[in-house]
Amino acid sequence: MKQLRKFLTLDGDERGLLVKAWLLLGTIRIVLWVFSYDMAQRMLARWATASRRWATPTPQPLGTCPRDKVIWAIVVASRYLPLTRGCLTRALAAQTLLARRGFPAQVRFGVWCDESNRLQGHAWVECDGARVLGGDFHDLCTPMIPTKDGRR
Repeated sequence: MKQLRKFLTLDGDERGLLVKAWLLLGTIRIVLWVFSYDMAQRMLARWATASRRWATPTPQPLGTCPRDKVIWAIVVASRYLPLTRGCLTRALAAQTLLARRGFPAQVRFGVWCDESNRLQGHAWVECDGARVLGGDFHDLCTPMIPTKDGRR
């Protein structure tokens, strides 16, 4: 009940963004179960560019930027939807919503070995050269950078 009250106190734009983030996270989770990553990426790229109501982003003070609101919505929505707290699901959702608003965002991947010598991976989002989502494990990662022929 407390969460519903909080939701209702948000302004209309924030509620709308939160609902979009929640629906997108759920959709991405299902798409990743059914299709390959490449297919999911193509589908999301088409959706991200299908309609752009927002023009070129205008710089705003930190904390009020639409980019920050998108990240806020992804983080909050993932708390209330099962199986959407994974870094890849959140990164793809953030990239898609940011792209729909005209922000150039890229999903980055990295790997590292944990204490048990098992390979671990992480995905995060960078926008305008800054890490905007998924920084938790970024410092541990060796980024996976594609070669000229596209191999990793």
